[in-house]
Amino acid sequence: MASQTGRNFRRKVVQISELAERTSRILIALAVGATVVLLAACDGSVPSSAQDQESSTAVVDRPRTQPEAAAAEQASATPVATATPGTPRELTPAVSPVATSTPDAAPTPMAEPTPESTSAPSRAPEEHGCANGVAVSDPENSPGLVEDCAVLLAVRDALVGTAPLMWSTDRDISDWTGVYLDEGPEPDRRVIGLELSWLDLGAPIPPQLGELPELVYLDLNYSGLTGSIPVELSALTKLQVLYLRGNQLSGPIPSELGMLTDLAELDLAENQLTGEIPPELSALTDLQWLVLGNNKLTGDIPRSMSALTGLQELNLGENRLTGPIPEWLGELTQLEALYLDDNQLTGTIPVDLRWLSGLKWLSLRRNALTGSIPPELAGLVNLEQLDLRGNRLTGEVPAELGLLRKLRELDLSCNQLTGSVPPELAELPDLRTANLAGNRLTGPVPSANHWPCTEI
Repeated sequence: MASQTGRNFRRKVVQISELAERTSRILIALAVGATVVLLAACDGSVPSSAQDQESSTAVVDRPRTQPEAAAAEQASATPVATATPGTPRELTPAVSPVATSTPDAAPTPMAEPTPESTSAPSRAPEEHGCANGVAVSDPENSPGLVEDCAVLLAVRDALVGTAPLMWSTDRDISDWTGVYLDEGPEPDRRVIGLELSWLDLGAPIPPQLGELPELVYLDLNYSGLTGSIPVELSALTKLQVLYLRGNQLSGPIPSELGMLTDLAELDLAENQLTGEIPPELSALTDLQWLVLGNNKLTGDIPRSMSALTGLQELNLGENRLTGPIPEWLGELTQLEALYLDDNQLTGTIPVDLRWLSGLKWLSLRRNALTGSIPPELAGLVNLEQLDLRGNRLTGEVPAELGLLRKLRELDLSCNQLTGSVPPELAELPDLRTANLAGNRLTGPVPSANHWPCTEI
């Protein structure tokens, strides 16, 4: 890398010297009445802007030195090099060679540019430069990694944000921002992870990401992404973690995501996704986290999700879901967190939730639930947080809630509960917050951080 930089620096010094000599000759030509326009750039190439290319120009040439002649011969046989961030751009002249003239001779018009010369420069044939021995140290024996490198460069070019990805062919791919390779032998290494969260990527999700066949981890949380979720991601059949939280994604959740059968964690929360929850997600039987909260999803909670028996967290909160809370949720016995808050769910709280003995967090707040609080919830012996705020629950507060010995937060506020507060609640050893305000209870009523029920 140091020797290459040195050669580039010396080349620029020679070019500047040549420019000074050419400028001197041009001034002489102007003195004898020749009309001359300076066209050559510092490296001897034609400027790439359309305005310069359209100028009617000629240039006073001089006999080439031996090194210049050799360089010109090499340039005529070498394709246009690709410009990548951090790499000096080598331009090949895009027009015919300039005719030689003397200062006293009339300028010779240049040949018209060919259609190819006016088009945008194309990338070099060797996988966008990924086979240069720098981005991939052993490209001949690592064709898969060369392909991954080319895909990532296409992803980089598709993004329009201000994130400094530092993805270029003058750096080893293992040093690229957020890129993780597997730890296998060098010839067999592939890109297995991308961690690009909290970056201003400012574009739709590039569909080219679906061309990374060994990817197992993709984190694009809070990265300013827009548009829809591309169906091309369904080609990532080895993907285990997909995080797209906190962007501006819209449209439906692609049913094709059900093809990612190795997926263990799927987080699409805090976007603007619409439509119903695809029943095809029930094919993701290895899922442990399914987080779809804070979107605009509609419809019922699909019965097919009962197949996701390995779920540890199910977050469907802050959507527009309707219908009852399914009784089959009691079959997801691995659940530790269940968030169905801030929807439009109706009906009663199913007693089958009692089978979720490992549940720690249960939030059903701000729905339209009716009926009484099931005393069977006392079976949730590991429960730490119970939030039923802002429903239409009636009846008394079950004394059985006093059996939830690990309970730390209890919110039953803004319902239509009656009777007195059971003294058993005062005996809960870990209870830190209890809010029962906004009901029709008698006697002392605990409240904490209480907002007016009219704000619900």
